[in-house]
Amino acid sequence: MKRFTMALLMLLLCCGALFARADGADQLRGYDKSAKKKEQYQYVYMGEYPYEKDGTVKPVLWRVLDVSDGQALLLTEYVIDTSQVIFNDDMNNIKGKTHNYRWIDTYDESDLYVYLNTEMMDRLFGDSSLRNAFLFEPGGGKLFILNEEQMETAAYGFSKAPLGKHPDRQAYGTPWAHENRNLYKDHGTRTTTYWVSTLKNGSKDYKMKIVGYDGHISVGALTRINIGVRLAVRLDAASIRITGGNGKLDTPFTLACDLTAPVDPREVNGEVNEMRIEASAIPTEPPIETAVPTQEPTVAPTPAPTQEPQATQAPKAAAEMAEPETELAALPAAQPAETEAPLQQTASADGDTALLSFIGDCSIGDGYNSIKGERSYHSVVDREGYAWPFSDVVQYLSRDDLTVANLEVVITEKSNRQNIMYPLRAAPDHVNILLEGSVEMVNTVNNHSMDYFDAGYQDTLQYLDEAGIAHFGSLRYNKEDGYDHLAVRDVKGIRFGFVGFSYPSLDSDWAINNIIKRVQKLKEEDGCEIVVVSLHWGRETYMTPESWQLKTAKKILDGGADMIYGHHPHVLQTMCFYKGKPILFSVGNFTFGTMSDVDKRTGIFQTTYERIDGKPVLRKLQVIPCQTRGSNDYRPFEVTGEKDRQNVYKALVAKKKYAQCDNPPDYFLQTGEVLFDENGQLIQ
Repeated sequence: MKRFTMALLMLLLCCGALFARADGADQLRGYDKSAKKKEQYQYVYMGEYPYEKDGTVKPVLWRVLDVSDGQALLLTEYVIDTSQVIFNDDMNNIKGKTHNYRWIDTYDESDLYVYLNTEMMDRLFGDSSLRNAFLFEPGGGKLFILNEEQMETAAYGFSKAPLGKHPDRQAYGTPWAHENRNLYKDHGTRTTTYWVSTLKNGSKDYKMKIVGYDGHISVGALTRINIGVRLAVRLDAASIRITGGNGKLDTPFTLACDLTAPVDPREVNGEVNEMRIEASAIPTEPPIETAVPTQEPTVAPTPAPTQEPQATQAPKAAAEMAEPETELAALPAAQPAETEAPLQQTASADGDTALLSFIGDCSIGDGYNSIKGERSYHSVVDREGYAWPFSDVVQYLSRDDLTVANLEVVITEKSNRQNIMYPLRAAPDHVNILLEGSVEMVNTVNNHSMDYFDAGYQDTLQYLDEAGIAHFGSLRYNKEDGYDHLAVRDVKGIRFGFVGFSYPSLDSDWAINNIIKRVQKLKEEDGCEIVVVSLHWGRETYMTPESWQLKTAKKILDGGADMIYGHHPHVLQTMCFYKGKPILFSVGNFTFGTMSDVDKRTGIFQTTYERIDGKPVLRKLQVIPCQTRGSNDYRPFEVTGEKDRQNVYKALVAKKKYAQCDNPPDYFLQTGEVLFDENGQLIQ
């Protein structure tokens, strides 16, 4: 009997352990001072990020600081990246030429807050279901950096004193962060300095605090661009389960979340928390009404504007705009959507030329909370008409053979959105803006594609299809439902192919190989002669590209692509030519609802291809210099003053020569043209 009782007890204990493991909440624990030194923290693998010097992506290691009140607070073990913090949108002030800084009251008014909760979040977690377990940290977002008070919390294993040497707060940077991101380190070690989300004087300041290399807390200047990013996240413990590992440093836990939608921050452990209601910014008002009619026309009708917009040249003929394109299946093959009949390959006589225009970020909408504002993009279009946004440049876009834009907005009526600062949305009838602007093709893959989740992205593709606007972009290209859309278009007898990727892990060999596979598919299976690769990449507001971008571009061009069309930083960046092939690192904003004033310089980038001896050859790249207009207008326009034109051209020419690449020739600064001979070689 005694043996039976002991066996039963052991069985119950084992079952209890299994249940606890499935639940997850009982397995995770916070810092335990009484445990052995190496076991005071538990560790978790969660998300992926570049780690090795060559950009190899690895799982990110997190330590568990605290588990209480149904929440788990985790901190990255390493500093994985760097960032500056911008408190002013005037680049001259940021560079320290004056001291007219834009004062901010709290960390969540800084650009770092936006960066972590958009670009960094997507790059780390992609479409992982674990994102559904993330809780909103008041003042920090869903992906945040700890504040000074948290960095001095003894219950997390940190020292209570801000100054002095404190190994408990010291952190090492990853090899990638040090070698590729110039992460600050001291005296040859990898102990690094990283941000703290506390302002120097508590409010009204332009400096944030930092944890120094030896663990002290001091003040960081806004001009430092190599301060480390060490991330924290707060999880709803009841929503996660442990799938592997034992929580030790050498065998961390792995986690999973079965939720199909984000956890409601208002309710944790069955209790409504009013603080979370306020902090989470979950909408309680009914969905915002848009100008979409109750009937569902194929393309929303164009209302007469209350004010006659500036007279413009008519866009391309409707028959030309409706020219069919082919959307190709994913690799590996997915269930293809219904498409029109494949294009017929048509021969073109030598001497025929094809003129393509590429323009920058077009949001044609607003952040969710500003849609109804009287100066919003929606209000301006309602007042002026669909032709308004492109009215000052349509004369160029209507004369080309194809206009391609980066569509950085979700076209939907849905209100369920990501908890980010600027979830971008455009009313469905705003597709008419693209039609009136003579934009026939758009890239749809960028950091705002999933602002309204899968349902919003599906709406975007549907409204574009109904309007006859071609689109391309590989969103989740390794899954059957990954929206892996390539595009093919015959232009003057030359067959062009288009591939679109966004920034998460673009600097990894895995991503580069996936891009090259699609380039090869377009060329070998679909007969494309010229393939353009659109990359949403780079660091926002930075005027120069990063070294990894050049390396990535070269590999993609060597893999068969003919041009890199880049965007995302919201500013113009330099361009160069690799083996005669253009690399446009960033073409800037074009017509953008929320960030039009970051850098007003922009342009229309036009490429002319000519068939010579049976093959298409790039003969000219011309930049039509333009500027953006901001709030209450949003129209880009061509600049005509010589000084303004050269200001745009100069932004596109690097001060140094990129390895194995040609900068634009000297005459570009006068003409805005780059010319090529009959063999496609750049004419200096």
